[in-house]
Amino acid sequence: MAYEFVNVNAFTPNLGQWTSIGNISTVTQNGNVFTLNMAQGGLALQVSILSETCFQVRFNPMPGTNYSVENFYAVVNRNLGPVTVTVTENTSSVLKLDTGQIQIQINLQPYQILVYRNGQLINADMPGYNLVYIPGQSVRTCFGTRLAMT
Repeated sequence: MAYEFVNVNAFTPNLGQWTSIGNISTVTQNGNVFTLNMAQGGLALQVSILSETCFQVRFNPMPGTNYSVENFYAVVNRNLGPVTVTVTENTSSVLKLDTGQIQIQINLQPYQILVYRNGQLINADMPGYNLVYIPGQSVRTCFGTRLAMT
């Protein structure tokens, strides 16, 4: 599969053609994998807990994407060690996960991920406009803030 390189001055996510993930309508869990179904019909994203300190977010803006097929080339090894995920909160507005090392807060109304270690926020998606895509195209990007760890 060929990917087109886009120069930074040609990357224009503020021109209106990009769409935010928006609200999540339902969440399903299968082991350490959480599927978040978007309110926008037919689209979903997947959060996989890979270890006590690592997780992966997968999103393809094409309806009916089959996430059981592994074609994410940035993750070479998905077996990073044993992990037990505890769901500490699961409501219509938030899903909170704890791996023992990090706490992952997934806001659902609208979608946003925040990551904590020992109560300290270490990573946060930008509120409202974070994981964005162009409908009908296989393009997406994510805006976030990486915070210093102490």
